[in-house]
Amino acid sequence: MREHAHDPVDWQPWTPETLARAIAEDKPIFLSIGYSACHFCHVMHDEVFSKDDVAEMLNAHYVSIKVDREERPDIDATYIAALEHLSGSAGWPASLFLTPTLDPFFGATYVQHDRFLELGAQAADLYEKRDAGDFSVVDIKKIL
Repeated sequence: MREHAHDPVDWQPWTPETLARAIAEDKPIFLSIGYSACHFCHVMHDEVFSKDDVAEMLNAHYVSIKVDREERPDIDATYIAALEHLSGSAGWPASLFLTPTLDPFFGATYVQHDRFLELGAQAADLYEKRDAGDFSVVDIKKIL
């Protein structure tokens, strides 16, 4: 988290308080999983997460959580399995959109800036309209 302290994205750690905040605010979670030796994690940071327009979108619509897979292998294993289930493949950086109750509803690996803005906006819209249908989540308990 220290290396992302100056990012414009309001990154939060994976803690009970952060997870409770997502529930209290009824905001989806954007979960970014990476690690320090990951080349594309650094590329995505530089090209996507360090940009003000991405930060504005994430900060407005999500509780954004940054996880280092080496510090939290439990979270990494769970959500890499979910990402593989969602997309058919998985890797790092892992970018997942979760309900406040931690069920993933969309995920990808490296995503370029403009496409990330589109996906983030689409995922926020999908979450907002979740009661209208066409909204499905991965039941993590069933895939682990």
